[in-house]
Amino acid sequence: MTAERSEPPPIPWRRNVWVLTVSGFVTFVGIGFMYPLIPLYLQEIGIRDAQDVRLWAGAIGTGQGISFALSAPLWGMLADRVGRKPMVVRAMVVSGFGVASVALMQDPWLILLVVTLRGSSAAPGTTANALLSATVPGSQLTRAISAMQVAQVVGMSGGPMLGGVLVGLVGMRVTFLIGGAISLLAGLLVLMFVVERFERPERSAARPSVFQNAAAALKGPLMVLVALQGLLWMVGHGTIPIMTLHVQDLGGTESAALTTGIIQGLFSAAAVLGIVATSRLIDRFGFRAVLLWASVGFGAMFIPQGLATNVVALGMARMVQGVFFGLIGPAVQSLVGLAAPPDRRATAYGTLATFSGGGGALGPMSLGAVAAVVSLPASFFVAALLVVPVVVLVLTKLDISKILRSAEAAEATGHRS
Repeated sequence: MTAERSEPPPIPWRRNVWVLTVSGFVTFVGIGFMYPLIPLYLQEIGIRDAQDVRLWAGAIGTGQGISFALSAPLWGMLADRVGRKPMVVRAMVVSGFGVASVALMQDPWLILLVVTLRGSSAAPGTTANALLSATVPGSQLTRAISAMQVAQVVGMSGGPMLGGVLVGLVGMRVTFLIGGAISLLAGLLVLMFVVERFERPERSAARPSVFQNAAAALKGPLMVLVALQGLLWMVGHGTIPIMTLHVQDLGGTESAALTTGIIQGLFSAAAVLGIVATSRLIDRFGFRAVLLWASVGFGAMFIPQGLATNVVALGMARMVQGVFFGLIGPAVQSLVGLAAPPDRRATAYGTLATFSGGGGALGPMSLGAVAAVVSLPASFFVAALLVVPVVVLVLTKLDISKILRSAEAAEATGHRS
């Protein structure tokens, strides 16, 4: 007589959410140490010409962004094959070593190489979202992803401030080492306390390529979500570089940097409020209503920014827009987790990151060209028009009821992970 196999204990998904939120915050604080300090570090290692510093800082940021966008689907595909938890740990550990390694570099080419390699190998936020979507009940996924996004925004916002304090106390190189060390600590937290029960897919004779996996993961509503995210990142990030120039035109050049920083800080703080409110609004009004009105509000608030005649009006419009922007992110990320096939969920998140990065790269070029050829206010009006396709996609192409039915069926049959 054989004993019946006992059911495994349920996954402690609440603990997973808390650990991933805390570790995500710590990781993004460490990342926040690095990027704002790189221009100053370039000067410390001997680059004195201001134009050279700007060029190198821009090249380093671009290298990181491009490498991240191109590699994200690859890491997503690997996570779907070997498990999401190992990829989260890998991303946080690689991020930590990348931040710490900058302290050892004495040449801008080596800094560019290290930061680019870090960008191509990390992606802690993307892999953490995939892990959450595989272990958290569908009804709680928006709350879980909202918590993660708040941690990331606060970490990236607070990291530069804390890094600036540490530079004054221990110097720039030690600050980079501390930033790397706390990212390693975050990876250790995930390794020790996060639970994932992952069953590796059977090895097939012919494995699909990265592009085939991405195409298979983006069927139906997922393609709409990816297009929606890419468009929103295009207009959202496209206006950031021209914001300083707009502030200069409105309020003079002496305080432009400080004023722009305050305006962007208001935007980030308001975005946190939007992120926190997302799950409650979705529970009350549904995904479609939240995405629709958040997209309309986000696009409409570009108009008063273009019409602003002083920096106070510009800052108020930007702050209100931040609330709408904060509502969009968790809603899209949650729908991706609910809509993606269980065996390609991380690939879907990786491809979403690629389109987000592509939109973030295309936006500054396209809207910057409008600002150069027409005028600065015109670039904000064009940004508002570019949100119209997003509204059309939400109204006509995004079948949210189908996504929710599929997610409920998958959860009922135990195929969420």
